[in-house]
Amino acid sequence: MKMGPLDQDTLDDIRYNAEFVESVINKALGKKVGYSMEGVTWLDDFLQRQHERGDKSYVDRVVSVYGSYLGECITQNVGGQWVALDGTHAIAFDETNGTFPFNKVHKHLKNGREGGDSVLGYYDSVSVLFQSFAPPAKMGMNEQAQMYLNAFFTKAEIPGGLSFSTALGQSNLDGSLESLDRVDHLLDQIRIKFKPDFDSFLDMHANQNFLYLLAFYMGHVITKATGGAVKWLSYQDMLKEIPDNREMFPECFQTSVTCITPAMFFVPLYSITSRLFDEVTTKSVRMSAELNIRGGDNV
Repeated sequence: MKMGPLDQDTLDDIRYNAEFVESVINKALGKKVGYSMEGVTWLDDFLQRQHERGDKSYVDRVVSVYGSYLGECITQNVGGQWVALDGTHAIAFDETNGTFPFNKVHKHLKNGREGGDSVLGYYDSVSVLFQSFAPPAKMGMNEQAQMYLNAFFTKAEIPGGLSFSTALGQSNLDGSLESLDRVDHLLDQIRIKFKPDFDSFLDMHANQNFLYLLAFYMGHVITKATGGAVKWLSYQDMLKEIPDNREMFPECFQTSVTCITPAMFFVPLYSITSRLFDEVTTKSVRMSAELNIRGGDNV
């Protein structure tokens, strides 16, 4: 049994396919289901219908697409990570335990439930067999910030992937204020080259991770410069901490992660998203961080 890591391009393809399938399921059900049992149930019914149609030429074309979604449901709810194993894509829980979601999608399309193959039954079995590998209870926002930063600095995988990881690695994010100039430059280059649409950009988990990482990195720079702690808040945490913020800071992507720095309440995603998406902006990641170092109006 030969096992090794998947290259970044392959991981990106898996995440792209998974997010595409998730969007199809969301549209079909009229609500967001994410990577959940409800999503796998829809996939099970869909694959069964395709099996019953009997179009064998269809099978090989879609296995990797639907297998990516099934696999992401496993990694996000049960655990494990994508690897290359014996010439195919697999999810490994440790050196001796793993599973093959692509193979199960292929078998369901080929044999159907009547032949003993169901992705829903498979998902249930994996959940029970490997429940000891399941991720811990949802982390608090401070723990999530540290997880993102540790993963980036150690080149570990962030669940859901990380867009522009190569460019981030080349930006020399050394914790200095000057490194935020390089973040501003990177955001400018992405805006100019790709002209990203806000809603479409956020449809991809890896893109959201990119923005969250930059927000947490701004807090990291502020902590290094001031020596004071940054307290990270989810939107609900923020309302408990500062109830009067509800009217001034409505719930949206930018307020999904906020913080209290040694100087003030801070919404780092405002300057990041403005720099990335606005054709004309006066916002700067560095300037926003500097205001939190020397004190100023809420940013």
